[in-house]
Amino acid sequence: MQRHADRRKWKRIKTRTLAKMEGKSAILNDVSDTGLCLSTHSLPLNKNVDIVFSYREKTIALKARIQWIKRRYSFQNSLQIGCTLDETTPEYLDFLEQH
Repeated sequence: MQRHADRRKWKRIKTRTLAKMEGKSAILNDVSDTGLCLSTHSLPLNKNVDIVFSYREKTIALKARIQWIKRRYSFQNSLQIGCTLDETTPEYLDFLEQH
């Protein structure tokens, strides 16, 4: 059986970067020009979220919209969350270029 090709327009870049989503601990798993995937133990209360992380002594703040949530492993409390970005910043684009 043939698997479907990845339909994403933008290349995803794997990373393991500490972040905060709505002030709660998270880890960025992959990022792209238009979205990101992160892991967290905290279920967000809203679809619109603020994501903050540091890179090269700069704070990068992003506004995102949650597209999907799934449990990483059925026996754990870890969640994977896929988001689209409402807008990007020059600092975020620099982060992408360096990875």
